[in-house]
Amino acid sequence: MPSGHSLSELAFSVEIELASAVPRSSVIRALRESARDFCIRTESWIGRFHYLVEKDLAGYDAAGMRDAVVQRILSVRLRRKNEPEELASETKYHLCNVNTVLIDPRLRKDYDGGTIDIVSVLVPSVSGGNPPPEIIERYRDGIVYGACARLARQKGRPWFDPQLAAHYADLCNEDITRAIAETIDDNETESPGFSG
Repeated sequence: MPSGHSLSELAFSVEIELASAVPRSSVIRALRESARDFCIRTESWIGRFHYLVEKDLAGYDAAGMRDAVVQRILSVRLRRKNEPEELASETKYHLCNVNTVLIDPRLRKDYDGGTIDIVSVLVPSVSGGNPPPEIIERYRDGIVYGACARLARQKGRPWFDPQLAAHYADLCNEDITRAIAETIDDNETESPGFSG
């Protein structure tokens, strides 16, 4: 399968796999849905964000201003100003407004001028967000197969084929299993925080 760093570049692969005249807009929509589902199921998109702590700033973006939604926070670590990185300590936090991590005001005061490091699992937004190019490149086959399965399940369309849909769903699930195995170490955490 040809390589691609964006979902638009993968559209040709879907069209070749299905060997049917699927409208490009339907292919792109299926690729977006497939990529989103892939990220949800595998937790393969890990974001790491580093901010300066300001005592008057309550919230910190756990998605790094990306067109994404935080699925889960893996860790939130605070470090006092001029402390070495290894002295950063896990802390309690609250995830609100989908992507904002709130820190207790007393902690913000104690760590003013220090840093906050947030590690989170991200998912493309429903409104059309895309995973980063490295996720698309690494898991392009699974994303393409997922899109093919979605399209082949569309009853009443010329490309409807339940057997082909099942075949592509199996191939996609194989890549999902591989992606979970590859990213499981990145997702382990003992963070005392909670979300909700």
